[in-house]
Amino acid sequence: MKYIASCSFGKDSLAMILTIIEHGLPLDEVVFYDTGMEFQALYNVRDAVLPLLRKNGIRYIELHPDRPFLYDMLERTTLKLCISTAGWPISKAMRTPPPP
Repeated sequence: MKYIASCSFGKDSLAMILTIIEHGLPLDEVVFYDTGMEFQALYNVRDAVLPLLRKNGIRYIELHPDRPFLYDMLERTTLKLCISTAGWPISKAMRTPPPP
């Protein structure tokens, strides 16, 4: 069995990671999804915690989106569900071209 924690390095997930380490609970990997839109303070905290993870033999994995976060959040094609006047759902794709 493998123990993996997702950590945003915000106060709650960081407290969870530090508590797991403090109590000697099993933890094999910490995963961070970097949107590229975090505050610098978050990256500073992450950088300060990485040596602690290494010291405890905890693997650190950082994931990055394939496309810019703002594209996925604001521009990509989505499916919009509308209700017809007869009460039946109608699907309508909202088209947005992908970024260059």
